[in-house]
Amino acid sequence: MEIEDIEKPQTSFDEILRVELAQSLSKIEIAVQDLIESIKSDCELPCWVYDSKLSTSISGRHARDVACDIISAFDYEDNQDPHESITLPGVIGSSDNTLSLLDPLNAAKIQFKDIMLKMKGQTTIVDIFSAAGERKQKRVPMAKYSLDLLGRSRLHRYQTYRLLKAFNERPERIGFTWARTSKVEKISKTRAIRMLQALGDDEKVYYALKNLDNIPDSEPLVYVRPPHLHARANLVWPDQNDDRTEYPKQVNCSLPLFIPCRLSPRQTLPRGNQLKPIPSDSESKQRRKRINTKVDKKPFLPMINVFRYLPEYR
Repeated sequence: MEIEDIEKPQTSFDEILRVELAQSLSKIEIAVQDLIESIKSDCELPCWVYDSKLSTSISGRHARDVACDIISAFDYEDNQDPHESITLPGVIGSSDNTLSLLDPLNAAKIQFKDIMLKMKGQTTIVDIFSAAGERKQKRVPMAKYSLDLLGRSRLHRYQTYRLLKAFNERPERIGFTWARTSKVEKISKTRAIRMLQALGDDEKVYYALKNLDNIPDSEPLVYVRPPHLHARANLVWPDQNDDRTEYPKQVNCSLPLFIPCRLSPRQTLPRGNQLKPIPSDSESKQRRKRINTKVDKKPFLPMINVFRYLPEYR
């Protein structure tokens, strides 16, 4: 008697991505714990970090403890601004073992980000039950729903994405400065609608969408990203003429840089200046005044910091 093939239920695209997401997060958590253990075991090596919250520099073992806390901070803190990330510029003197553990962690972070990008713009259907027990189906963002299922609704995506920077050779000098950047971008009415819809469906969003309905579909708008303050490290290498990418002259530094360091003979951190207290906002305000003379000064959609051009430039 012939045995008939029984068709197995197909695993959905959503389910495959959710499994991959869970696996990538698990890899990150395992890799970061391995790294933290090695960072702490390097306690005799020099370390310096700048705590932006306290506006103070920290050195030694305490700096390593603080660095480990921030490196593994993947969830939002209570009252943390959803548009802000926790930063900790600095330099960590590292053993060969610590340096070897950075690549596996960064690889897991890249895998996680790739999966999240696959989910971007995708939705999944979930059952919603009313108080009377009536079942309705609703489409929700796949990424948010998947993180909720894993119990990671507070996950800070950027703090999870960001890679740790390491150098296999020691720079001669590392100088730190603050840099403030703001981006001005021309966007379409359609994109402005998507940005508003992403905020939810409350009354303020409803009226903002109504205002948007009153302008022509072809009218361009201006999105001004809020000024972002970040630490920047300026690096001087033994061979000034070497332009290879592994020897950058300048890098953004939201997390400490890892550099080789040894106990025998004892090495110190490269010479250079440490960060000073965060500068005042006056420079940023002057920059915003010069954003674009063609743009109306009054925000058209304050919720998303979108402006209209002046009438003669629309």
